[in-house]
Amino acid sequence: MSVEVYKLFIPKDEECIAIIREIRWSDRYTCPYCGSKDVVKIQM
Repeated sequence: MSVEVYKLFIPKDEECIAIIREIRWSDRYTCPYCGSKDVVKIQM
């Protein structure tokens, strides 16, 4: 599929990031390296 087709389903970057976050960390954030649930969000 082309990028244009994907834009029909998820037109904005912010929406795409929100969907990926929900799939990856739906219940609670967990460190992928050590499994700790004591993590903080950093702003990039």
